Amino acid sequence: MIHQVLVGYRERHPGWTYLRLEDIARDPLRRFEELYARLGQTMNREARATIEAHSDASNPSEVSDPAALQRDSLSSISTWKARLTDDEVHAIRNAVEPISKEFYADEDW
Repeated sequence: MIHQVLVGYRERHPGWTYLRLEDIARDPLRRFEELYARLGQTMNREARATIEAHSDASNPSEVSDPAALQRDSLSSISTWKARLTDDEVHAIRNAVEPISKEFYADEDW
């Protein structure tokens, strides 16, 4: 449902910035630097250090406490693949494909 709304926002507000978690997680520092620049801001040393600390590969990819904000961002985006069977992934993909294709390519699955 959220992604359906996002498709509408993208159509009505093409000048807005839309970011996928997966893209940020793959390269957090660069993506935040781009976001800062787009917003007319300059990233300072403290912000850079905070982003690095919260997304570093030494952090766990999963945590039991949802309030724990430090994760290995790169590995965290694929943890769902270890939890779901191929049949479950296939069923989910079939159900969401009309909208998910707007955001995700075949290789994301």
